[in-house]
Amino acid sequence: MMHRSVIGWAFACCAFMLGGCGAESAPLEDADFVPFDRADDMRQAPGPILANQSGDALIAALVAGYKPKAVLGYKPAGAKLFGDIDVHDGKVTCVYSGFSTTDLFNHTGMNIEHTLPQSKGAVGNAKSDMHHLFTTEINANSYRGSSPFAEIPDAETRDWIGNHNFSTTKPSANLELYSERDPRGAGRFEPRHDHKGNAARAMFYMYTMYRAQADSADKMFFAKQKDTLLQWHVQDPPDAIEIERTNRIAAFESGKPNPFVLDPTLVRRAYFPTSDGAGSSTTVVDLTAAALDALSAELAWTLADSYDGAVDELLVLLSTSGTPAAPSGVTPASLQPSSDLGVAERTSDGSYVTYVGDGAGVTVTGLAPGTTYTIAVWLFENNAWVETQATGSVTTPL
Repeated sequence: MMHRSVIGWAFACCAFMLGGCGAESAPLEDADFVPFDRADDMRQAPGPILANQSGDALIAALVAGYKPKAVLGYKPAGAKLFGDIDVHDGKVTCVYSGFSTTDLFNHTGMNIEHTLPQSKGAVGNAKSDMHHLFTTEINANSYRGSSPFAEIPDAETRDWIGNHNFSTTKPSANLELYSERDPRGAGRFEPRHDHKGNAARAMFYMYTMYRAQADSADKMFFAKQKDTLLQWHVQDPPDAIEIERTNRIAAFESGKPNPFVLDPTLVRRAYFPTSDGAGSSTTVVDLTAAALDALSAELAWTLADSYDGAVDELLVLLSTSGTPAAPSGVTPASLQPSSDLGVAERTSDGSYVTYVGDGAGVTVTGLAPGTTYTIAVWLFENNAWVETQATGSVTTPL
């Protein structure tokens, strides 16, 4: 069996058609290549990035620290995605329809989607910045076009896009597996649920790194979908595959991952620093976690001055399978937390409800030896789960 990195090399040596048009970025020269080999960064950030900054100052710092100086050319970037980075179990999958193919060399019927459309500013290096490029069916890519992302009421959806199926008839089940389009006016496009958070973080990254050219193309394009993107970012947090993807892409982009994937608090702090509800300011900093023995661990955090115990409440979740998502359709009062994982309530994604309240720490028992637990501290404010306040992990000894 050919190793997928060899396949990727072979793809890069071939010319093939990718979706879109416009001038190509110059290929990355060997002298400009900066390998991403910092082992400490090959994971989600253990705490907030640039924790004491917010708003425009934070955005400027992110540009200074995370904008790549060099990227692959457009065709090599597409080759790398189809031949390596987006290959899972020998297949590449359309992020909008869910259709998969094992035809990695020809990838017939598929091309590359620009999350920030080329007509909306993805030119030059932005055109081939892989942090916003995804494999798609050609028809699904065309359906999205340059439309902004939006939540579309089912009654207003004209086109349903799912697994090589494009229909004007609403599916009878599994609606979350379909993307939706409303072509009226400027158009609206809603990705399938498992790509919403990924698309949101790609868009926040692109607008941060390439704001001037995005605003020059269409100053309102990002602004009119910003609130929806925040909602998707909160509802669909980064998983292990997305974290691995951004770190692998960084190897070809000056060692720069997408920081919005590594630190979920950045979206709110950068673009919603003073708002209420979904844009609440950071209330938890300096999350620490340490194993006490093979069966227990101590979690502690610091409450910021912005935390208001009269209206805010924290939820601490632990998971052995990725970053825990906020529970859907419930309030803190309806949860039954326990610091003993043996009896703790579990959410729909299997996370353990470990703590609810306004304290600054908890000792967790009932852990399994030799196991890594991912921790997420969520904030409940204005009757909504608004954002992960801090994330981390702890591994128990054998």
